[in-house]
Amino acid sequence: MNKPEVYRKATTRAVQRIRHLWWQDGPDAGKALCGTRPHEYDPAPSRFLPGDFKPDVVEVPCPICAAVAVVYEAELAMRRREQDA
Repeated sequence: MNKPEVYRKATTRAVQRIRHLWWQDGPDAGKALCGTRPHEYDPAPSRFLPGDFKPDVVEVPCPICAAVAVVYEAELAMRRREQDA
């Protein structure tokens, strides 16, 4: 088996793909949580350090989707507490 390729020195590469989170149900089912269209904004480049694995495609999670998911989960928890009270 081949050893995975690694970076020999610190490197910065452009992000090639953004991984969005998707609504599972409701009127927005199938849409990204962040509401942005794919590649609506240019993400900051990714930084790799010496010894880091060299990916074929540089992919990062969408930070806006992650923030929306946190707010949504907090809102659900608040609703459940109100219903239980």
